[in-house]
Parts: sequence; C-alpha cells; structure tokens
Amino acid sequence: MQTARLPRLDLRRLIILLAMLSGLITLGIGFYASYKVQRDSLIGSTLAANQAYAAKLADGAEEFFRSAQQQLAVSAEIMAARFPDVNQWQAEAWRLRQQTDSFNAVVITSAEGKVLATAPNTGLLVGQKLNSPGASQALAERKPLISSPYISALGTLVVLISHPIVADDGTYLGYVGGVIYLRERNILHSMLGQHFYQDGSYLYAVDQTRRLLYHPEPKRLGTVVGENAVIDKALQGESGSLRVVN
Repeated sequence: MQTARLPRLDLRRLIILLAMLSGLITLGIGFYASYKVQRDSLIGSTLAANQAYAAKLADGAEEFFRSAQQQLAVSAEIMAARFPDVNQWQAEAWRLRQQTDSFNAVVITSAEGKVLATAPNTGLLVGQKLNSPGASQALAERKPLISSPYISALGTLVVLISHPIVADDGTYLGYVGGVIYLRERNILHSMLGQHFYQDGSYLYAVDQTRRLLYHPEPKRLGTVVGENAVIDKALQGESGSLRVVN
C-alpha cells in the first residue's frame, strides 16, 4: 500500500510570497493614509474658504442694510421738514426709489398707516390703510426696523425696511419704507446671487426666525428651514465652519 506524499514546502518561495504580501499591505496602508490626509486637508481648506466667503458676504449684506437705513433716515428728515405739505412726499419717494437699486419700491404712510405716496406710483395703494405685518410693526414700534419676510398687499413676498418720520416737536407723522421684493432683482439679490464657485455649491440666507431670505430656488423663499445644525449654531451667535449632510 502506497502512502500519499505531502507537497514539500519551498521555504524560499514562502518567504518571497510573504515579503510580497507584506509589501502590498504596506503599500495599501500607505495609499489609504495618503488619501485620508489629502481628503481631510481638502475638506479643511474648503471649509475655511467657504467660511471666509460667507463672512465676506455677511459683511456685505450688513453694510447694505446699514446703507439702506441711512438712506431712509435722510428721507425721513427731509419729509419731516416739508410737513404738512405732504404733496412733496411723492417727489421724495421717487427720488429715493431712483437714487439706487436698494429698493424695488418705496412707500410713505401717515401716522394712521394710510398710504400717502409710493414709487413706483400705483393707484392700488395710495389712500389705503396698510395692514400687512411689516406695516403694522412699523406703526406700532415707531423706530427703524427691518421686517421678516411677508406677503405684501400686492401679493408679493417682501421685506420692509422702515424709518419713522418725526417732526421737530417729536410728533410721529408716519414712516417711510423701502420695500425689497425677494423674488425680483435688487442689490441684495445680486450680492447673494452672483456666486463665483463653479463646483455645484450654492448659498442661502435666513433671518432670525429661520425664514429664507435668499435661495437659488425661488419657490423656497419665505419658507422656514427645519432642523439644521448650521442654522442652529448661527442663531446661537456662533461662527466658523461645520461639515453637515444636506
């Protein structure tokens, strides 16, 4: 009876095989480590660039609102000086509207909220009393304000920047408001809409109530953003960058 012979192990070949396997494993680990380092570095640099870009846009938007409020403050002083000749307020409304592209429209009301002048001039509003959220807030608080987005009397999604008109003796005469149509062209829209990255990224802006002021999808304007870690931290006063899944 013959017994089967076991294959002989070639020690030399085994050592070579183990060396090759060890080399491949080492090479694979090196490639993975290099990939992870480069990936983390790329993500970090992208987050840093996005943070700097967002900070620059935020500064620009803040400067825009500050400038808009200054324009309204000057107009309020001019109209207070011309009171009670409110007929001249229409000319001031046109001047303010045509001065820059800050506002899509200008509205001037009496202390009771009755529209005295608009630019562009629309007979649909003059003589009417405004009851929109922005108008009601401006009349109630009687101080410089920037409203949250709301639907105007003309059915347009707007933000109202208003300034009270106050006489020298302190009498409240009404307010002058610059209206920004969120779905139409203006300086704010151009500032946020001219996005120079070509990698598919985009930006959006929300107010303190999480309501969208700007978004590349117009149908989402005015809607409230739900759970979002970035917005949560921003509303808490934090700054920086954060990696999240949209």
